[in-house]
Amino acid sequence: MRKATLLALAVLLLPALLALFPGRAKAAPDKFVILTEELPPFNFKTQDGVRGISTDILLRMVAFAGLKGHMGDIQIQPWARAYDTVRNKPGTLLYSVARTKEREDLFKWVGPIISVRSSLIARKDRRISLQTLDDAQKYSLGVIRKYPTTQFLLAAGYPAEKIETAPDAKANLMKLQTGRIDLFAYNDMAFEWMITELGLDKDDFEAVYPLYDVQFYYAINKDTPDELVSKLQESLDTLKKTGEVQRIIDEYLK
Repeated sequence: MRKATLLALAVLLLPALLALFPGRAKAAPDKFVILTEELPPFNFKTQDGVRGISTDILLRMVAFAGLKGHMGDIQIQPWARAYDTVRNKPGTLLYSVARTKEREDLFKWVGPIISVRSSLIARKDRRISLQTLDDAQKYSLGVIRKYPTTQFLLAAGYPAEKIETAPDAKANLMKLQTGRIDLFAYNDMAFEWMITELGLDKDDFEAVYPLYDVQFYYAINKDTPDELVSKLQESLDTLKKTGEVQRIIDEYLK
């Protein structure tokens, strides 16, 4: 009798408990949401959809792992919004993400995809010469919001009041061109690609100081089952061994 009473009470309380813990009641999403930003040659929008080194590798990984039916369309969003979404929303994946110590515990990771260097970039006609990062402290500097560059610069002693954030690379480039900032901290490879795509003369700009080298990864929401993460990692590892990853990289960087 007592067991029956407790069972009836549990049934009555179940809706209230589920309301208190809504995340526990949700089933896994039918399709993964894949987010990225405009960062050619790694990820960028074309008439035929999103392409780029990291995109093409991801599509091959998904197909090789037999997960195509679980992956939704790739969405391009401003970096800060996409970054916050994947940090907080289950069933989401973000790329291309620099894997840093500060980010290590925020995501599950698949990679590396490729190594890249970020530098301080200036207009050549400014004749800015830097021997150390301390030499740059008298100049204003542009970064992209939620990029690891800000943390790196602050940790190195760069004055916070000299750092200006913008939502994307093109906004920082415009500031650099018009003299609103003196330096732009950005990925060397992506900057050269952007200049070419916009029809600008790359000889008008120069990297005046190397900041750091990082590796790009796919960052996945921490609530993702380890089995899915492992499948993607194993797929990437296999594609590297077969030379497919390097072939994709060479196709964009030739």
